[in-house]
Amino acid sequence: MTRFLLVFWVFVGCQKDIPEPDARLKPLKGVWKLSQIKVQDGTSQVWQDVPYFSQNDIEFRADGVILDYKKEEICCNPSSLVVNGVIIEIKKSFIVPKNNNCAAACNRCQTWLITYTDGELILTGCLATDVKKYKR
Repeated sequence: MTRFLLVFWVFVGCQKDIPEPDARLKPLKGVWKLSQIKVQDGTSQVWQDVPYFSQNDIEFRADGVILDYKKEEICCNPSSLVVNGVIIEIKKSFIVPKNNNCAAACNRCQTWLITYTDGELILTGCLATDVKKYKR
């Protein structure tokens, strides 16, 4: 029994402290369903409805990491988010499941822009034309 307690104590004592997640990410935490995308219509962009497919779902973890519908890291995950005008660095606080469908080399966009209001999220990716609307 003493040996077990010693091993347990060493194991617990050697674990790294998990940083507290950024409280500003709390409203984003959870699964989001793609509902609309912005498309070019002549000289302006308009919202176009997207039929629901679970493969389009994304999930924000408490640490800001974005997962796909399989609960794996999305390809080319950004290193920070601008949420309602506030820059938040993504700090992976625990293991991220690897996505084997991602290309080895990634033209990573460092920052994604997010506007969040009451259950609706507008995400602008690497390109100004890559705008998507998600709902809970």
